[in-house]
Amino acid sequence: MIRRFASAWVWASWAVLVPLWCLWLGVVFVFTVPFDRGRYTVGRWFRRCAVTAAGLNPFWTFHVSGVPIRDPRRPYVAVSNHESLADIFLISHLPWEMKWLSKEAIFQIPFMGWMMRMAGDIAVRRSSRRSRAEAIECRGRLKKRCR
Repeated sequence: MIRRFASAWVWASWAVLVPLWCLWLGVVFVFTVPFDRGRYTVGRWFRRCAVTAAGLNPFWTFHVSGVPIRDPRRPYVAVSNHESLADIFLISHLPWEMKWLSKEAIFQIPFMGWMMRMAGDIAVRRSSRRSRAEAIECRGRLKKRCR
């Protein structure tokens, strides 16, 4: 019975959190996009939403450990194996801003897709060889000095 209550709590809290956070990101986007070409501010707030959502889940506890990144603006590749949906929330705990590659269909999901677009994440059309190649190269992001 406690697990059912906790599960209902998680889903209810996320149902409230996500639309409110999307509105907040819209405000942040409007005020920062002219000055933040790489969308670092919106992206960081988007990742904070995932951290907040993970904190609302009583079943999850995440810890980040290891060698600290000395230069967070240098390009790095972080790969998630999608063992579960929790890896999205875990990778959001990393202490630097990043851009996510995601299949194009995810960008069609209300709220999630809107927030990913505002954060400057990269949609990949898996059926298109060109889209896959451009996504891997991330040309547009690198031109904006967003690494």
